[in-house]
Parts: sequence; C-alpha cells; structure tokens
Amino acid sequence: MLDYAALGIVSAVVREGSFEGAAQALGITSSAISQRVKGYEEKLGALLIIRGQPCQPTTLGKALCAHIDKVCLLEAEIPQLSG
Repeated sequence: MLDYAALGIVSAVVREGSFEGAAQALGITSSAISQRVKGYEEKLGALLIIRGQPCQPTTLGKALCAHIDKVCLLEAEIPQLSG
C-alpha cells in the first residue's frame, strides 16, 4: 500500500523545489520533511528525490507525484457530506 501522507510530502518537495520550501508550505520543520522522505525511500527501497537546487524527482518519484495529484483530483470530485 502507498503511504499517501508521505507521498504528499514528496510531492511538496518536488513542487516547492526544496525541503525548506516544502516545510514552509506544510507548516512543519525541514528536518521532519527530510526524515519522512528518507524513511519512505527506505521503505520503498528506492530514491524518490534527487537532492539539489532545485530538488528533482527520480523517474519513480515523478510517477508517484503524478499518482498523488490524480488521487487529489478524484477526491475533490467527491461530494461533501453534510452533518
């Protein structure tokens, strides 16, 4: 199973171009971003982000970011339930 919380963080790093930018956008520390990405990469056994300026996704990272983007679009189409 995919870890959608971790994928959201990976996507934020790619979108913002840095761990610091993702941290600022998500309102958490860059250390937490780095730890979450590293842990998810270890779990998958594959690198997802090429560290640099700006950070770039690997082929797998790009595919996973595209997947999470599609999931977010699909979820946005679900009607909200009123209480």
